[in-house]
Amino acid sequence: MEQPKQYSILERAAQHAGQYLSTISERHAGAMASGDDLRRMLRCPLSESGEDGHQVVDDLARAGQSGTTASQGPRYFGFVTGGSFPIAIAAEWLVSAWDQNAQVFVMSPLASVVEEVASDC
Repeated sequence: MEQPKQYSILERAAQHAGQYLSTISERHAGAMASGDDLRRMLRCPLSESGEDGHQVVDDLARAGQSGTTASQGPRYFGFVTGGSFPIAIAAEWLVSAWDQNAQVFVMSPLASVVEEVASDC
């Protein structure tokens, strides 16, 4: 089944994420860009009609190459900030797409049961 064109942005983000993670072990552990560098990269006038989503994802990915710490890399000895294993990313994408309010069972039965199952481990 062919997906609508607007979903190609998800594929673009996945490509950027895969490229980022595939080079993480070679990266310097600290961010290489300063706050000023990142502001220059990301600040731009915004149009009344909105921006091209693919360009926004490309710009964020480009800034992420030099503006992030390689916290999942082998030379990072800072805080434990979480996992970016492909399975963790995939699960995060699913829950972001579902956009559930997980406060009680009636709001999202799945979220409630997943939390229950996880707490039993």
